[in-house]
Amino acid sequence: MPANINRVVLEGELTADPVVEAGICHLALLVTTLRRSGDGDWVGRPNHFDVVVGGALAERCAAGLRKGRPVAIEGSLSWEPGRLEDPNARARIQVHADSVRPTDVRAALLIPAAPVPEQGGTGAEAAGPVPAPEAA
Repeated sequence: MPANINRVVLEGELTADPVVEAGICHLALLVTTLRRSGDGDWVGRPNHFDVVVGGALAERCAAGLRKGRPVAIEGSLSWEPGRLEDPNARARIQVHADSVRPTDVRAALLIPAAPVPEQGGTGAEAAGPVPAPEAA
């Protein structure tokens, strides 16, 4: 059986301030896809994604990101079923982020630096946003 790959990289902007519930940070991401229309003009199509961030990265995102900030997100997709008790709740696909990186200098300076991993750790527990290089 072939191996499955579940990786996604998205770059867009936040449409709302981060929301933290039970140690999980929820981000609303807008990614605009440009396509050519039948008459040759470029047309933007908005794509909205629910992004879920956990652990220490969730705390750093909640502390440093705000609505309108451009970010790059890397993670995996997860299907969440609708709730039986709520007939209006629909199934959805969420992005479970492993990395959230601001793509503008200002936001990069607002996110606190990741702590240095203790000896013997893999370093994965401290993975997080990396500040963007300073503008020349």
